[in-house]
Parts: sequence; C-alpha cells; structure tokens
Amino acid sequence: MPYSKCTPPKLLIVVDYEVTVAVLDFLRTGRLLPKLNFTHVALISKVKDPTNMTQLRPISLCNVIYKIGAKVLSNYLKLILNDVIGVHQSAFVPGRMIFDNSIVAFEVLHHMHNRTHGKLGFQALKLDMSKAYDRVEWGFLETIMNNMGFAPR
Repeated sequence: MPYSKCTPPKLLIVVDYEVTVAVLDFLRTGRLLPKLNFTHVALISKVKDPTNMTQLRPISLCNVIYKIGAKVLSNYLKLILNDVIGVHQSAFVPGRMIFDNSIVAFEVLHHMHNRTHGKLGFQALKLDMSKAYDRVEWGFLETIMNNMGFAPR
C-alpha cells in the first residue's frame, strides 16, 4: 500500500504504573520524595563570551515526575486565574504580556513630557522588579491564598 494512502498511527502514551502512583501521591499529599524534588540549574550563555552573570540564562532541569505534577497543578490553576488575578495585573494571564508594562510606561511618560496645560501634577515611579520573585514573603502569600479559599495544603 502506498504511503499516502496509509492512515497515520494513533498517538499512544504509556505511563509506567510507578510514575502514575508517584504523581497521584504528590497531588494527594503535597509531598514529593526528596530524590524526586531535585533540580539541576545550568547556565546558558546569552552572548559569545559572557563576563558577568546577567549575560547568562539559568535553565532548570527538573525530574519528570515533578514536571508532570507541576503541569497538572498549573492546568487546574488556569481554570481560576481570572478570578484570583486582578485586571490590572499583566503577567500570568493568557493574552497579556509582561512587556506590555514597558509600552504603557513609555506612553505615560510621553504624555507627561508633552503636556502643555493643566494645574494638576503628575508623578512617575520607576521600580526595579527584576528580582521580584526572589523576594516573595511566603507567609503573606499563604495568608492571601487562605483568604481566597485555597486549601491550606
């Protein structure tokens, strides 16, 4: 039979029983075996000869079981993101891009610079958010999530 007349093979995904048990246990208990909850970080150069750390991009190499569990959790969170993230937030919502903030900031500063009348003043603040995720107060985040109705686990 010519290749063009063959039906394409059906996609078959086989997950080993132990992987399924480990992921389901992680989702049920919130605990992952220490040997599975381990990540290697590799630094990939952004330029030919990097001279400082900002010229390197970190890549996380996680265990597959960890990745499956994280993907399942993120798919559940996608269902409620619009309910828990404010309309003024720009990240984590499909269709919004974090660099939109830069465009808005440029437009605001352009308007402030070209303003020719009016008595009201304007003020702009530049905040360094490059390491915002490194400074999360986990207790605060836990309190907020509990107040939103998330389970303590």
